[in-house]
Amino acid sequence: MYGETVTGDNFADREDELDVLERDLGDGQTVFLISPRRYGKTSLILNLFRRLNARDTVTVYVDLYRCASLSQFLNQYLTQILKASETGVDKITRFLRDLLPSLRPKITVNQDGSINAEIGISPAEKNYLPFLTEVIDLPNRIASRRKKTVVIAWDEFQEIRNYNGESLEKAIRSVIQHHRNVGYLFAGSKRHVIKDMIYREDRAFYKSGRVMTLKPIPRPLFIKFVNRKFAGSGYTIEPDVADEILDAAHDCPYFIQYLGHEIWDTYQDAKKVEKKDVAATLKKIVAEESPVYLTIWNDLTLPQRRLLQAIAADTGKGIFSQDYLVRHDLGSASSVQTSAHLLTEKGVLDRENGDFFIEDVFLKHWIILFGTPK
Repeated sequence: MYGETVTGDNFADREDELDVLERDLGDGQTVFLISPRRYGKTSLILNLFRRLNARDTVTVYVDLYRCASLSQFLNQYLTQILKASETGVDKITRFLRDLLPSLRPKITVNQDGSINAEIGISPAEKNYLPFLTEVIDLPNRIASRRKKTVVIAWDEFQEIRNYNGESLEKAIRSVIQHHRNVGYLFAGSKRHVIKDMIYREDRAFYKSGRVMTLKPIPRPLFIKFVNRKFAGSGYTIEPDVADEILDAAHDCPYFIQYLGHEIWDTYQDAKKVEKKDVAATLKKIVAEESPVYLTIWNDLTLPQRRLLQAIAADTGKGIFSQDYLVRHDLGSASSVQTSAHLLTEKGVLDRENGDFFIEDVFLKHWIILFGTPK
Protein backbone atom coordinates (compact mmCIF):
# COMPACT_ATOMS: atom_id res chain seq x y z
CA MET A 1 0.00 0.00 0.00
CA TYR A 2 1.27 3.49 -0.83
CA GLY A 3 -0.17 6.98 -1.09
CA GLU A 4 -2.24 6.49 2.07
CA THR A 5 -1.69 5.92 5.74
CA VAL A 6 -1.04 2.32 6.75
CA THR A 7 -1.58 0.37 9.94
CA GLY A 8 -1.23 -3.16 11.23
CA ASP A 9 0.65 -5.64 9.05
CA ASN A 10 1.28 -3.02 6.35
CA PHE A 11 3.15 -0.77 8.77
CA ALA A 12 6.89 -1.46 8.76
CA ASP A 13 8.83 -1.32 12.06
CA ARG A 14 9.18 2.05 13.91
CA GLU A 15 8.81 0.17 17.21
CA ASP A 16 11.51 2.22 18.94
CA GLU A 17 9.92 5.50 17.85
CA LEU A 18 6.47 4.29 18.92
CA ASP A 19 7.78 3.31 22.35
CA VAL A 20 9.37 6.74 22.95
CA LEU A 21 6.35 8.67 21.68
CA GLU A 22 3.89 6.58 23.68
CA ARG A 23 5.87 7.10 26.86
CA ASP A 24 6.54 10.84 26.50
CA LEU A 25 3.18 11.93 25.12
CA GLY A 26 1.31 9.63 27.49
CA ASP A 27 3.10 11.50 30.29
CA GLY A 28 1.89 14.85 28.97
CA GLN A 29 5.20 15.89 27.40
CA THR A 30 5.86 17.86 24.21
CA VAL A 31 7.65 16.24 21.26
CA PHE A 32 8.71 17.71 17.93
CA LEU A 33 8.81 15.11 15.15
CA ILE A 34 10.93 16.14 12.18
CA SER A 35 10.62 13.95 9.12
CA PRO A 36 11.42 14.07 5.42
CA ARG A 37 8.31 13.84 3.29
CA ARG A 38 7.06 10.34 2.51
CA TYR A 39 8.82 8.75 5.46
CA GLY A 40 5.55 7.55 6.97
CA LYS A 41 5.15 10.34 9.52
CA THR A 42 1.36 10.37 9.43
CA SER A 43 1.15 6.57 9.55
CA LEU A 44 3.44 6.65 12.57
CA ILE A 45 1.09 9.10 14.31
CA LEU A 46 -2.01 7.03 13.60
CA ASN A 47 -0.35 3.83 14.80
CA LEU A 48 0.73 5.69 17.92
CA PHE A 49 -2.89 6.74 18.46
CA ARG A 50 -3.98 3.09 18.36
CA ARG A 51 -1.65 2.40 21.26
CA LEU A 52 -2.75 5.47 23.21
CA ASN A 53 -6.44 4.75 22.65
CA ALA A 54 -5.90 1.32 24.19
CA ARG A 55 -4.73 3.19 27.32
CA ASP A 56 -7.98 5.22 27.34
CA THR A 57 -6.13 8.34 26.22
CA VAL A 58 -8.08 10.98 24.28
CA THR A 59 -6.28 11.54 20.94
CA VAL A 60 -6.79 14.41 18.51
CA TYR A 61 -5.21 14.64 15.04
CA VAL A 62 -5.10 17.94 13.13
CA ASP A 63 -3.66 18.27 9.61
CA LEU A 64 -2.55 21.85 9.06
CA TYR A 65 -2.05 21.28 5.33
CA ARG A 66 -5.84 21.27 5.05
CA CYS A 67 -6.13 24.75 6.54
CA ALA A 68 -5.66 27.87 4.41
CA SER A 69 -6.45 30.43 7.13
CA LEU A 70 -6.48 30.96 10.86
CA SER A 71 -10.26 30.52 11.02
CA GLN A 72 -10.06 27.22 9.11
CA PHE A 73 -7.37 26.04 11.51
CA LEU A 74 -9.41 26.91 14.62
CA ASN A 75 -12.57 25.37 13.14
CA GLN A 76 -10.80 22.14 12.27
CA TYR A 77 -9.05 22.02 15.64
CA LEU A 78 -12.33 22.43 17.50
CA THR A 79 -14.08 19.91 15.23
CA GLN A 80 -11.42 17.24 15.81
CA ILE A 81 -11.47 17.83 19.57
CA LEU A 82 -15.25 17.43 19.64
CA LYS A 83 -15.12 14.24 17.56
CA ALA A 84 -12.59 12.75 19.95
CA SER A 85 -14.44 13.83 23.08
CA GLU A 86 -18.18 13.44 22.53
CA THR A 87 -20.72 11.77 20.26
CA GLY A 88 -24.21 12.98 19.47
CA VAL A 89 -25.26 16.55 18.83
CA ASP A 90 -27.04 16.96 22.17
CA LYS A 91 -23.99 15.84 24.14
CA ILE A 92 -21.71 18.04 22.05
CA THR A 93 -23.99 21.05 22.59
CA ARG A 94 -23.99 20.55 26.36
CA PHE A 95 -20.25 19.96 26.28
CA LEU A 96 -19.64 23.26 24.48
CA ARG A 97 -22.04 25.13 26.73
CA ASP A 98 -20.07 23.95 29.75
CA LEU A 99 -16.52 24.37 28.43
CA LEU A 100 -16.82 27.15 25.81
CA PRO A 101 -19.72 29.31 27.02
CA SER A 102 -18.39 32.52 25.46
CA LEU A 103 -17.85 31.25 21.91
CA ARG A 104 -21.13 29.54 20.99
CA PRO A 105 -19.79 27.83 17.85
CA LYS A 106 -22.16 26.62 15.16
CA ILE A 107 -22.45 22.83 14.91
CA THR A 108 -23.33 21.27 11.55
CA VAL A 109 -24.24 17.60 11.13
CA ASN A 110 -23.15 16.09 7.81
CA GLN A 111 -25.06 13.42 5.88
CA ASP A 112 -22.73 10.70 7.17
CA GLY A 113 -23.45 11.72 10.75
CA SER A 114 -20.11 13.47 11.34
CA ILE A 115 -20.03 16.99 12.70
CA ASN A 116 -18.29 20.25 11.86
CA ALA A 117 -17.79 23.17 14.21
CA GLU A 118 -17.51 26.80 13.11
CA ILE A 119 -16.48 29.58 15.43
CA GLY A 120 -17.31 32.33 12.96
CA ILE A 121 -14.16 34.43 12.73
CA SER A 122 -14.50 36.82 9.81
CA PRO A 123 -11.54 37.24 7.42
CA ALA A 124 -11.21 40.83 8.66
CA GLU A 125 -11.11 39.80 12.34
CA LYS A 126 -8.03 41.39 13.91
CA ASN A 127 -8.51 40.52 17.56
CA TYR A 128 -8.39 36.74 17.22
CA LEU A 129 -6.70 36.12 20.58
CA PRO A 130 -9.91 35.55 22.61
CA PHE A 131 -11.05 32.91 20.10
CA LEU A 132 -7.61 31.33 19.96
CA THR A 133 -7.11 31.21 23.72
CA GLU A 134 -10.48 29.55 24.32
CA VAL A 135 -10.01 26.86 21.68
CA ILE A 136 -6.34 26.13 22.39
CA ASP A 137 -7.08 25.80 26.10
CA LEU A 138 -9.88 23.29 25.52
CA PRO A 139 -7.72 20.10 25.70
CA ASN A 140 -6.52 21.12 29.17
CA ARG A 141 -10.10 21.59 30.35
CA ILE A 142 -11.03 18.19 28.95
CA ALA A 143 -8.08 16.53 30.69
CA SER A 144 -9.07 18.12 34.00
CA ARG A 145 -12.76 17.30 33.63
CA ARG A 146 -12.31 13.71 32.45
CA LYS A 147 -9.27 12.90 34.60
CA LYS A 148 -7.63 11.55 31.44
CA THR A 149 -4.52 12.31 29.43
CA VAL A 150 -5.17 14.11 26.14
CA VAL A 151 -2.68 13.87 23.25
CA ILE A 152 -2.80 16.38 20.39
CA ALA A 153 -0.91 15.76 17.13
CA TRP A 154 -0.46 18.76 14.85
CA ASP A 155 0.68 17.38 11.51
CA GLU A 156 2.71 19.75 9.29
CA PHE A 157 2.97 22.13 12.22
CA GLN A 158 5.28 24.49 10.33
CA GLU A 159 2.25 25.68 8.31
CA ILE A 160 1.14 27.66 11.37
CA ARG A 161 3.59 30.37 10.31
CA ASN A 162 1.43 31.12 7.24
CA TYR A 163 -1.56 32.33 9.27
CA ASN A 164 -0.42 35.15 11.55
CA GLY A 165 3.31 34.64 11.57
CA GLU A 166 5.37 34.39 14.72
CA SER A 167 2.75 36.22 16.81
CA LEU A 168 0.49 33.16 16.50
CA GLU A 169 3.29 30.86 17.66
CA LYS A 170 3.76 33.04 20.74
CA ALA A 171 0.04 33.09 21.47
CA ILE A 172 -0.23 29.28 21.25
CA ARG A 173 2.89 28.75 23.32
CA SER A 174 1.65 31.12 26.03
CA VAL A 175 -1.47 28.96 26.46
CA ILE A 176 -0.15 25.40 26.21
CA GLN A 177 2.87 25.94 28.47
CA HIS A 178 0.44 25.86 31.41
CA HIS A 179 -1.26 22.63 30.37
CA ARG A 180 -0.95 19.51 32.48
CA ASN A 181 -1.85 15.98 31.37
CA VAL A 182 -1.87 17.14 27.74
CA GLY A 183 0.82 15.79 25.41
CA TYR A 184 1.63 17.70 22.22
CA LEU A 185 3.19 16.21 19.10
CA PHE A 186 4.28 18.89 16.64
CA ALA A 187 5.21 17.10 13.40
CA GLY A 188 6.70 18.69 10.32
CA SER A 189 8.24 17.70 6.99
CA LYS A 190 9.73 21.06 5.94
CA ARG A 191 12.78 20.45 8.03
CA HIS A 192 14.57 23.76 7.52
CA VAL A 193 11.41 25.60 8.60
CA ILE A 194 10.49 23.59 11.67
CA LYS A 195 14.11 23.46 12.84
CA ASP A 196 14.14 27.23 12.66
CA MET A 197 11.04 27.28 14.87
CA ILE A 198 12.57 25.16 17.63
CA TYR A 199 16.29 26.02 17.52
CA ARG A 200 16.21 29.82 17.24
CA GLU A 201 16.34 31.53 20.62
CA ASP A 202 13.90 34.27 19.60
CA ARG A 203 11.15 31.83 18.58
CA ALA A 204 8.29 30.87 20.88
CA PHE A 205 8.93 27.11 20.77
CA TYR A 206 12.68 27.35 21.33
CA LYS A 207 13.80 24.12 23.03
CA SER A 208 10.33 23.54 24.45
CA GLY A 209 10.30 19.75 24.06
CA ARG A 210 12.07 16.60 22.89
CA VAL A 211 13.11 16.63 19.22
CA MET A 212 12.82 13.34 17.33
CA THR A 213 14.11 13.07 13.77
CA LEU A 214 12.62 10.27 11.72
CA LYS A 215 15.43 8.29 10.09
CA PRO A 216 15.26 5.60 7.39
CA ILE A 217 14.03 2.26 8.69
CA PRO A 218 17.09 0.01 9.23
CA ARG A 219 17.76 -1.74 5.94
CA PRO A 220 17.80 -5.32 7.27
CA LEU A 221 14.35 -4.78 8.80
CA PHE A 222 12.91 -3.29 5.61
CA ILE A 223 14.43 -6.04 3.44
CA LYS A 224 12.79 -8.59 5.69
CA PHE A 225 9.50 -6.68 5.39
CA VAL A 226 9.68 -6.57 1.55
CA ASN A 227 10.56 -10.26 1.27
CA ARG A 228 7.75 -11.20 3.65
CA LYS A 229 5.23 -9.22 1.62
CA PHE A 230 6.20 -10.91 -1.66
CA ALA A 231 6.39 -14.37 -0.09
CA GLY A 232 2.97 -13.85 1.51
CA SER A 233 1.53 -13.36 -1.99
CA GLY A 234 3.16 -16.51 -3.33
CA TYR A 235 5.98 -14.77 -5.21
CA THR A 236 9.47 -16.13 -5.75
CA ILE A 237 12.07 -13.36 -5.80
CA GLU A 238 15.80 -13.43 -6.36
CA PRO A 239 17.90 -12.75 -3.22
CA ASP A 240 19.04 -9.27 -4.34
CA VAL A 241 15.65 -7.94 -5.41
CA ALA A 242 14.76 -6.33 -2.07
CA ASP A 243 18.19 -4.65 -1.91
CA GLU A 244 17.72 -3.37 -5.45
CA ILE A 245 14.30 -1.92 -4.57
CA LEU A 246 15.71 -0.10 -1.54
CA ASP A 247 18.64 1.23 -3.58
CA ALA A 248 16.32 2.58 -6.27
CA ALA A 249 14.02 4.14 -3.65
CA HIS A 250 16.89 5.59 -1.59
CA ASP A 251 15.50 3.79 1.48
CA CYS A 252 12.42 6.04 1.53
CA PRO A 253 9.38 4.05 2.79
CA TYR A 254 6.86 5.61 0.38
CA PHE A 255 8.96 4.95 -2.73
CA ILE A 256 9.91 1.46 -1.54
CA GLN A 257 6.26 0.53 -1.20
CA TYR A 258 5.32 2.31 -4.44
CA LEU A 259 8.00 0.46 -6.43
CA GLY A 260 7.30 -2.82 -4.65
CA HIS A 261 3.59 -2.58 -5.43
CA GLU A 262 4.22 -1.86 -9.11
CA ILE A 263 6.59 -4.84 -9.34
CA TRP A 264 4.00 -7.03 -7.61
CA ASP A 265 1.32 -5.84 -10.03
CA THR A 266 3.46 -6.20 -13.17
CA TYR A 267 4.63 -9.77 -12.48
CA GLN A 268 1.59 -11.24 -10.77
CA ASP A 269 1.03 -13.76 -13.57
CA ALA A 270 4.54 -15.22 -13.39
CA LYS A 271 4.76 -14.80 -9.59
CA LYS A 272 8.51 -14.47 -10.07
CA VAL A 273 10.70 -11.36 -9.79
CA GLU A 274 14.29 -11.05 -10.95
CA LYS A 275 16.80 -8.32 -10.20
CA LYS A 276 16.52 -6.83 -13.71
CA ASP A 277 12.77 -6.40 -13.22
CA VAL A 278 13.36 -3.65 -10.66
CA ALA A 279 15.05 -1.31 -13.17
CA ALA A 280 12.45 -2.13 -15.83
CA THR A 281 9.58 -1.32 -13.47
CA LEU A 282 11.26 1.85 -12.25
CA LYS A 283 11.65 3.10 -15.83
CA LYS A 284 7.97 2.31 -16.46
CA ILE A 285 6.87 4.29 -13.39
CA VAL A 286 9.02 7.30 -14.27
CA ALA A 287 7.75 7.29 -17.86
CA GLU A 288 4.14 7.20 -16.66
CA GLU A 289 4.81 10.12 -14.30
CA SER A 290 6.53 12.10 -17.05
CA PRO A 291 3.64 14.58 -17.60
CA VAL A 292 3.81 15.55 -13.91
CA TYR A 293 7.57 15.93 -13.95
CA LEU A 294 7.50 17.87 -17.22
CA THR A 295 5.18 20.38 -15.57
CA ILE A 296 7.67 20.81 -12.73
CA TRP A 297 10.61 20.97 -15.16
CA ASN A 298 8.99 23.57 -17.39
CA ASP A 299 8.44 25.81 -14.37
CA LEU A 300 12.17 25.94 -13.59
CA THR A 301 14.83 28.34 -14.82
CA LEU A 302 17.80 27.02 -16.76
CA PRO A 303 20.21 27.47 -13.79
CA GLN A 304 17.77 25.51 -11.60
CA ARG A 305 17.59 22.71 -14.16
CA ARG A 306 21.38 22.54 -14.43
CA LEU A 307 21.70 22.29 -10.66
CA LEU A 308 19.16 19.45 -10.51
CA GLN A 309 20.97 17.64 -13.33
CA ALA A 310 24.21 17.92 -11.38
CA ILE A 311 22.71 16.64 -8.13
CA ALA A 312 20.92 13.79 -9.91
CA ALA A 313 24.08 12.67 -11.71
CA ASP A 314 26.52 13.32 -8.87
CA THR A 315 25.60 14.17 -5.27
CA GLY A 316 24.36 17.23 -3.41
CA LYS A 317 27.54 17.49 -1.35
CA GLY A 318 29.61 20.65 -1.62
CA ILE A 319 27.51 22.21 -4.36
CA PHE A 320 28.97 25.67 -3.67
CA SER A 321 32.59 24.55 -3.93
CA GLN A 322 34.68 25.72 -6.87
CA ASP A 323 35.40 22.12 -7.88
CA TYR A 324 31.68 21.25 -8.02
CA LEU A 325 30.80 24.46 -9.91
CA VAL A 326 33.47 23.86 -12.55
CA ARG A 327 32.79 20.14 -12.86
CA HIS A 328 29.13 20.74 -13.66
CA ASP A 329 29.44 24.12 -15.44
CA LEU A 330 27.09 25.81 -12.93
CA GLY A 331 28.47 29.34 -13.05
CA SER A 332 28.97 31.36 -9.89
CA ALA A 333 28.43 30.21 -6.32
CA SER A 334 25.92 33.05 -5.75
CA SER A 335 23.82 31.86 -8.69
CA VAL A 336 23.81 28.29 -7.33
CA GLN A 337 22.88 29.59 -3.87
CA THR A 338 19.89 31.39 -5.36
CA SER A 339 18.78 28.30 -7.29
CA ALA A 340 19.23 26.01 -4.28
CA HIS A 341 17.23 28.37 -2.05
CA LEU A 342 14.33 28.67 -4.51
CA LEU A 343 14.25 24.91 -5.22
CA THR A 344 14.18 24.25 -1.47
CA GLU A 345 11.31 26.69 -0.99
CA LYS A 346 9.42 24.94 -3.80
CA GLY A 347 9.96 21.57 -2.12
CA VAL A 348 11.98 20.19 -5.03
CA LEU A 349 15.17 20.08 -3.00
CA ASP A 350 15.65 19.26 0.65
CA ARG A 351 18.72 19.74 2.83
CA GLU A 352 20.28 17.71 5.62
CA ASN A 353 23.58 18.51 7.35
CA GLY A 354 24.51 20.93 4.59
CA ASP A 355 23.95 18.43 1.77
CA PHE A 356 21.18 18.87 -0.79
CA PHE A 357 19.11 16.11 -2.34
CA ILE A 358 16.12 15.85 -4.66
CA GLU A 359 13.09 15.28 -2.43
CA ASP A 360 11.14 13.15 -4.95
CA VAL A 361 13.26 10.06 -5.65
CA PHE A 362 11.39 9.29 -8.88
CA LEU A 363 11.95 12.85 -10.10
CA LYS A 364 15.67 12.24 -9.69
CA HIS A 365 15.39 9.11 -11.84
CA TRP A 366 13.29 11.03 -14.39
CA ILE A 367 15.99 13.72 -14.66
CA ILE A 368 18.62 11.04 -15.29
CA LEU A 369 16.48 9.17 -17.84
CA PHE A 370 14.61 11.99 -19.61
CA GLY A 371 15.85 15.36 -18.37
CA THR A 372 19.54 15.08 -19.20
CA PRO A 373 21.14 15.14 -22.69
CA LYS A 374 22.51 11.78 -23.72
